[in-house]
Amino acid sequence: MTKRITLSLLALSLLSSPALAQDWAAIAVSPLELQIPGTHLFNFTVKNVASTGFQPSTLYWQQDNGAIQSVALSYGDYKIYSLAALVKKAAMTVTLPAVGGYQLKAWIKVTGDTNPANDTVTQTISVYDALPKKNVVFEVFKHQKCGPCYEAAVYTNKYIAQDSNYAVANIYTDPNDVIYNSDGAVMNSAFGFAHPAPVYDRFQFPFFASLEGLYVSGGGMTGYKERERYYEPLQVYFKSVSYDVASRQLKIKVAAKAWLNTGGDLRFNVYLTEDDIKAYQEDAPDPYNYYHKRVLRAMLGGPWGVQGSLPATINKSNEYEYEFTYGLPYGYDRDKMHLIALVQHYDTDKLKRRILNSAELHMTEALSVKETTTLGNVAFSVYPNPAQSILKVSFGDKPTHALALSLADMTGKVHITQNITGDADLDITQLAAGTYILSIDDGQVVSTCTVVKN
Repeated sequence: MTKRITLSLLALSLLSSPALAQDWAAIAVSPLELQIPGTHLFNFTVKNVASTGFQPSTLYWQQDNGAIQSVALSYGDYKIYSLAALVKKAAMTVTLPAVGGYQLKAWIKVTGDTNPANDTVTQTISVYDALPKKNVVFEVFKHQKCGPCYEAAVYTNKYIAQDSNYAVANIYTDPNDVIYNSDGAVMNSAFGFAHPAPVYDRFQFPFFASLEGLYVSGGGMTGYKERERYYEPLQVYFKSVSYDVASRQLKIKVAAKAWLNTGGDLRFNVYLTEDDIKAYQEDAPDPYNYYHKRVLRAMLGGPWGVQGSLPATINKSNEYEYEFTYGLPYGYDRDKMHLIALVQHYDTDKLKRRILNSAELHMTEALSVKETTTLGNVAFSVYPNPAQSILKVSFGDKPTHALALSLADMTGKVHITQNITGDADLDITQLAAGTYILSIDDGQVVSTCTVVKN
């Protein structure tokens, strides 16, 4: 924990530093590379290259050479990670009315900046009518004789493990740990994480100096609720899962559907985690009778996935499959296990070995998956469009489960939300004339269309 305390003290010293020579650098506007239509909040990452502290300033942004918008920033608006700072304010939005390409330019001004050349950043935004939801693999690298790891586990179990967007894998990396995982230790050694190290898809946020986040003393966590805002081009899911009781052999067929053309060294993995393993944990109220949750038991495909399990060129709308087999060791409780299917990107630069997307099932749920068909976005139509009073939503095939529908205006304000299981009539009589975004979330994919109220 010494490493983390040092970073926190550094951040405090930066805030209190006198206003010396300033050299501010705009690092990124995010998460905007891939988006669906609508109005979206964006983050701004800034770095003070001169290391003299973050001062009051003004952030400006401009979309497609349109009107310039601005917001004043004070000390409290900077969430500092080492020498970089993340800025999030309600006024910082970008409006993407339809499918297509957009460009956002953002820049920062502060009195005394000696190098304005690096104050501006631009981001090209590609907007699609449907993109898969982002499910996050939350890996926590730790060991049993780690006092702060207990406090981290309390927070993780209470919040992260209950979040439907997150699949937790607690990875014990000390060979002396009873619940040690050798593949997890290989990964830990590659990155040199300080424990406890929470990692979001091994994804490096522009405001992080490395891959790992930070548990904050007293509760909370840096980076939480950020990764799922970054869309990825692949959807991952289980095709089928079977288990032979006599041989204890699992067969797990996983699949990925491409929503966009992509490629690279992409690889399938499946993680197996287990709940309620009784083992020592330092600093727990009863250290020798502590029950560990979501303990990583196996990485099928090893720490870096199965090379060649996905082609180098991934084509839009195609589905790709791979089957794993695994003999479940005696002593592992099948009914307390979770399966996490994922696709990761391998790169010689270890900081680019991110997980693109994933899916998680409890083993009892997984064994009910016999053979699924390709998962796609929900096919629906909206009419009349434009409409004055009633907007009808119609499905070609009746949905198999409830869908979350929302209707928002171009400022991002949501006017209608409903859970629907089939065709629906939306009363828009009281809405102002203008353009709206209708979104339907089926739990796997978010699909949108633009509608007009006369």
